[in-house]
Amino acid sequence: MRLRFVLLLSLLAPVAAAQPAARLFPVVEDGKFGFIDAQGQEVIPPQFEAGLASTEGLAAVQIAGRWGFVDGAGALAVDTRFDEVFPFAEGRARVRLGDRWGFVDAEGRTVVAPAYAEALDYAEGRAPVRTATSGLARRRPGWGYLDRDGQPVVEATFERALPFSDGLAAVQVFRKILFVSLGARWGFIDYAGAWAVEPRFTSARGFTEGLALVQEGRRLGYIDTTGAFVLEAPYARAFPFAEGRARVADEEAGWGFIDRQGRAVIPPQYDYADDFAEGLALVRADGRWGFVDAEGRPVIPPRFERARSFHGGLAYVTLDGRPAYIDRTGALVWQAE
Repeated sequence: MRLRFVLLLSLLAPVAAAQPAARLFPVVEDGKFGFIDAQGQEVIPPQFEAGLASTEGLAAVQIAGRWGFVDGAGALAVDTRFDEVFPFAEGRARVRLGDRWGFVDAEGRTVVAPAYAEALDYAEGRAPVRTATSGLARRRPGWGYLDRDGQPVVEATFERALPFSDGLAAVQVFRKILFVSLGARWGFIDYAGAWAVEPRFTSARGFTEGLALVQEGRRLGYIDTTGAFVLEAPYARAFPFAEGRARVADEEAGWGFIDRQGRAVIPPQYDYADDFAEGLALVRADGRWGFVDAEGRPVIPPRFERARSFHGGLAYVTLDGRPAYIDRTGALVWQAE
């Protein structure tokens, strides 16, 4: 009875949720790449030919011209045997051998043998891939989708394909009515490959925050998952929503941001702008880069020669010709000597 009671208590005890691995950031010293944490402390000493910021606890590194992945302690988790790699997404990393792409898991096991002409990252359990041209059949290359085990789940019949988001994926096909070609058109498919929004758009981006940016003729705007226009974007350029804001560009006034009602919450005024990330947007004014908040208030004034958006609490910048990382207050946490 006592043993049974102890077992019952263990089952009822709260289980600590697994914490995501802290992001590591690549730095260069004396021509070698190492990694720091979000506090600017060295975690992996410089020793690699190249490196990329970590995702899902693994960072891509290059040794003797070949790419693999190391864990948070710098130990090889995936052997350096690839010509090119991309960061992990949903437990899979796309890798290239020669001119063919495939996927590996976090233990370095081949999930999808490098056999595809192109591939994009996994999202919502699906990865877009493009088949290689068959010289004998002279079959037109096509895009389709693989599941997490590398099995085809949507036939490779599309001219182009984007990752799934909000349960739908933007794909491009050539449309004809009888013998009249209407040219390339974009629509949206579901997980089974069935049309959720018929292909009628001249361009399209994937869904973010419930809306997808599309163009139908000269009409540029955002649709919902039924394909209905819910917001017009009367600008020269527009981009998908991120954190409740979409960046837009006016040919004369410059770059700014609109909200989900189409209001110019940050009027076009910048030389350039990037999407919001971690509450801040990267903007360029008078040739210098800085960051603004969701209301357009300058949080980090433009003073950097180059900059990238925030990820994992830090942003990569160049100040006085030296690479550096800053935190969300604009303070330097690391700078090259």
